[in-house]
Amino acid sequence: MYEIAKGRRRVKAAGGIRELRQVLEYLRAGARRFGSTRTEQFVRPFRELPDDEKAAFAEFLAAT
Repeated sequence: MYEIAKGRRRVKAAGGIRELRQVLEYLRAGARRFGSTRTEQFVRPFRELPDDEKAAFAEFLAAT
């Protein structure tokens, strides 16, 4: 889907995303939007990550 959109649209990942590691996997795959009712389940673990692991998320988000 990301390849078809070719930067014209942002890809949204939704449904079945339950862990922070999955968010990073979707970021790597090209998703830049997320639909989830589990926001708190992602925010708390993200805050607990070491700075170097947070950098992986920042790398993808800076490119948007």
